[in-house]
Amino acid sequence: LIRLDNLFAYWNVQSQMFYLNDYDKSLDNLKNGVVNEYIVPKGYDFVFRPISAKAKLQMNRRSDFDFSDPKINLEVELHSIAIEFNKPQYFSVMELLESVDMMTQNLPYRKFKPDVPLHFHAKEW
Repeated sequence: LIRLDNLFAYWNVQSQMFYLNDYDKSLDNLKNGVVNEYIVPKGYDFVFRPISAKAKLQMNRRSDFDFSDPKINLEVELHSIAIEFNKPQYFSVMELLESVDMMTQNLPYRKFKPDVPLHFHAKEW
């Protein structure tokens, strides 16, 4: 028996970074932000909402002799999954993909970049 409870993904565009707080407050924020199918804190922009699934695998050891029953029987119970992006999430994902694309384009030239800032170091640049 395999059970999957409350698998979800969210992409909060305008969210506060937890690392800016002290350790205890960050830990409290993480604990209070745990989502399940009954409790959804405010301010979460989900890509897909919490889903649960159950899978039951049965193996028939006598199937070598009796071919009327399958050797492996798998039953999967999965609730509906809806993937959705709102407009700010979509634009944020597009910005991330553009940024990754720019980084991959600039990767071959990074070895030529000096280790000094541009200001007051025009000769090195």
